[in-house]
Amino acid sequence: MIDAVLGFDVGTTAVKAGLISLDDNQPLGMARRAYPTLRREQGWVEHDPTSWIAAMAECWDQLSRESSQVRLRAVGVCSQVNTHLLVDAELSPVRDAIVWQDVRAAGEAAELDARVSDAQRVAFWRGPFTIDASFALSRLEWIRRHEPTAAAAGRWLLAPKDYCVAALCGAVVTDTMSPIGLVGVDHRYISGVTDLVDGSAELLPPILPFDGLAGYVRLGNPVGLPVGVPVAVGSMDAWGSVYGSGVVSPGQAMEVAGTSEIVGVVSDRAVPTPGVISFPPVRGIYLHAGPTQAGGDALQWAARCFGIAVEDVVALAAEARAMAQAIVFLPHLSGERAPIWNPDARGVFLGVSASTELKHLALAVLEGVAFSARQLIEACESASGTRVREVRLSGGGAQSELWNRIKASTQGRSLKVLRILDSGVVGAALMGAVAAGLEPNLEDAATRRVAISAEVEPESGESSRLEHLYGIYRESYQSLVGVFGKLQSRSEGPSV
Repeated sequence: MIDAVLGFDVGTTAVKAGLISLDDNQPLGMARRAYPTLRREQGWVEHDPTSWIAAMAECWDQLSRESSQVRLRAVGVCSQVNTHLLVDAELSPVRDAIVWQDVRAAGEAAELDARVSDAQRVAFWRGPFTIDASFALSRLEWIRRHEPTAAAAGRWLLAPKDYCVAALCGAVVTDTMSPIGLVGVDHRYISGVTDLVDGSAELLPPILPFDGLAGYVRLGNPVGLPVGVPVAVGSMDAWGSVYGSGVVSPGQAMEVAGTSEIVGVVSDRAVPTPGVISFPPVRGIYLHAGPTQAGGDALQWAARCFGIAVEDVVALAAEARAMAQAIVFLPHLSGERAPIWNPDARGVFLGVSASTELKHLALAVLEGVAFSARQLIEACESASGTRVREVRLSGGGAQSELWNRIKASTQGRSLKVLRILDSGVVGAALMGAVAAGLEPNLEDAATRRVAISAEVEPESGESSRLEHLYGIYRESYQSLVGVFGKLQSRSEGPSV
């Protein structure tokens, strides 16, 4: 029998799962199951939470059949963050989960944010922090105003991984990092913040370390896992990817090329920086991070609009590089999150001419996403007070060698591509290993068990061209901020 740990990453479009050997760190099997995203109204983005559990069960069924000689020693779960699910006392959902991309609560967010003074921001969050439509209390206030029956039935407000952990072992817990903006440096809920919405504190789960033990897999669990296996508390996908990328030392950084681009830089200090989420320190290490709104999502959008497959968009982009045009794409198709946090921002092509072909637009999409990631990593560098010395790349987008080269040239630094691109899965599995006592700590486990498959260097000829376009990218957004606001003020319905 082979001893292994199991990691789940409950993402925006699918659950990913992997069995990792404790002997040689090799993946014994990887699985993925997609589920639908529900968009019933303009600006609404939801998930049926039962689809998360069903996808986990299907992944485990596949992995257990493919690796029948495995002895499962631990389980960890990470998930998308700023997705919120209200459940009742029996842990049954009272409504569908509101996904991080959802902006319906922008009005409530603005009201809550206006009630916080500059002095309170420093006291609560030690620096700039803006309450936006993805903030837990913004969503809770929206539910109370618009769905009072659901609000009255609610007992717990959970992140996706909290709901999945509860389904496995019956424990209602969360970690110190997933309740973004609600937990202080002392790893407790910030009373001044929870006071913004009456009764919200009673809906928040008890806090434990993300590599702590939540409980043990119970009999009759809906995923079908073996009974008695230790289950970690788990964390958000960003922290899962930090450890799953082996990013544990100051100056290291990671980029996850998923539905959005998630960027994180670790350091031994924090410099308050607008637009960046600087998490409370874990064993002396700070994570400065943020998600964009569209990474792979922009590529999917382009494929739909062009009426071709995603791989054909990438092929067109490769063809266009030989005679690239000076076209800049702002990938703010559903607003933008870090580091600008503007729900009114919109997607824009600049520089289109009569000679522009589809291939030039395809290349601009890939480059625009790369620009958004560079802007975010620069902001995270400012928050870390250090220069990033290496970036480790993972996620589905990292399968594209072309996109990797564009990103390396845009950033002007080498990128290290991970052997296992599902870094959140690896990080979740490592959390399970620590919770079960199979590893002494996450830092050592990540250093020993995470491997690099390739290193991508900047292309000198492309770097100068992209540097020029990046400057235009930054300038064009600033020039269009007022225009975006005017467009939104004339639109019908909520922001999208």
